Amino acid sequence: MDPQTPQLRESSRSVAATLPAELQRHILDWVVSDELFDHHQLVNLKALCLLNKHWLPVGRNGAFGGFERNPDKLLQSLVAHPHLYDYILEISTFSGHLAGARQLEILGGIVAACPHLRGMTIGFGSEHAEHIAGILLQGQDKIKLLDLKVEMTTELVDAVCSLDKLTRLALVGDFPEATYAPDFRLKELALHGKISNSKFQNLVGSSHDSLEYLHLPAPSGAFAVDLSDLHRLRQLDFEKHREPFPAPNWPLNQMIIFLGRTLRSAANLASLKPINFTRDRNGDAYWPDFLSCDDLIWESLPPSLEQLYLRQLTESLDPANIVSFLADRSLAPALKFLGLQDHASVWPAELKTEVAEAAAMRKGLEVFWAPEAKPEDECCVM
Repeated sequence: MDPQTPQLRESSRSVAATLPAELQRHILDWVVSDELFDHHQLVNLKALCLLNKHWLPVGRNGAFGGFERNPDKLLQSLVAHPHLYDYILEISTFSGHLAGARQLEILGGIVAACPHLRGMTIGFGSEHAEHIAGILLQGQDKIKLLDLKVEMTTELVDAVCSLDKLTRLALVGDFPEATYAPDFRLKELALHGKISNSKFQNLVGSSHDSLEYLHLPAPSGAFAVDLSDLHRLRQLDFEKHREPFPAPNWPLNQMIIFLGRTLRSAANLASLKPINFTRDRNGDAYWPDFLSCDDLIWESLPPSLEQLYLRQLTESLDPANIVSFLADRSLAPALKFLGLQDHASVWPAELKTEVAEAAAMRKGLEVFWAPEAKPEDECCVM
């Protein structure tokens, strides 16, 4: 034992007895936060476990509550010390961490053995789809959060649809046909691949009264995604794909049709407040030039809209049409916040003045101009 350990324990007891509980909680939350996670943080978490019985649960959950760091070593530790299964809350693993079917089989066994497991992030090639589907089925009665960074297959879709307790789902890759409809009640859904309207309706059919956040790719592979039955939807994000644009089968007018029809389908969703236009951070995913037809977007905005984030879209819009939109108070009448990017080449001072004057006609509307992005920040999502 380190000769200083008794003194450290006594000091920790003194600190625990004198610091306000709220301050202790903030300090401990900071220590276990993802932002700090490295070798030194593991040392800190071990110290939390050893120094004070009141801090043991926090330190133990911080050390074993996630699975994404050094998973091979953690696999060995868990097999050797199965009592640690109780402390695994979320598992995050990728093909660079675990290679081969044998490791995936072991991972499936661990998923089945973790009684408090609630979330998984999995990123593997489509050649492992069968094993991944099996792992999901091992956690069928407990997984609530799933981020699947895998090219989707029908087998995988069916496994996802079997997760009845699922509340948050993120999927990458084009969405194939499912064999049956799910029973889960999602609160959050993020789609990063193309999906037809019929497949979308099958996926959210059991979540009409629960889904609050939706992230859609644009284009989605459909002429529209019907949102009219999502009665509790609170936030909608559109993300521009990184595919070259315009694609041969997705000319500009079809993108406008997709956005216009999808937005119009949300006209009666009273809870929908913010809409955000973003773009993929991992490549060229610039929005097309809407200068000749962006009025169709303004006319399609739902009347309940309170916040509109256009930072990633500003260059593609006609400044004069934004002024006209703001001046017409029948469009998005509840709007309270408009976020734009300050592009000097697009927005000379006189145009910004016109926007400010038009915004002043709407009581309580704030227009926020984000600074022009640096070249290295060009693909950052707001």
